[in-house]
Amino acid sequence: MMCVIDVRSENDYVAGHVPGALSVPFERLSETIRASGLENCKGIPIAIIGEAASMYPGVLGTTCAQANVRLRKVFGFTDVSSLQGGMVAWEQAGLPVDTGRT
Repeated sequence: MMCVIDVRSENDYVAGHVPGALSVPFERLSETIRASGLENCKGIPIAIIGEAASMYPGVLGTTCAQANVRLRKVFGFTDVSSLQGGMVAWEQAGLPVDTGRT
């Protein structure tokens, strides 16, 4: 089991996201955690999905990297990783994509 957190904007999430991913835009990440919105992610691996750094394909975007650090250092989550290349890499790999809100 894994908790997938999409830190992109709500509009980007609705346009296409990893099936089962939680939409938690970066701007609301701390607020959501403080409100116990991620309790179901405690004790299981977390994967963060964001946008790739546009100038460097395959590299993490700043928001995704910041979310990773915030989850580990500020909120104490221990098994956190980020998808290199973000949602762009997911789609380019031909993996399934859902649209709309889940």
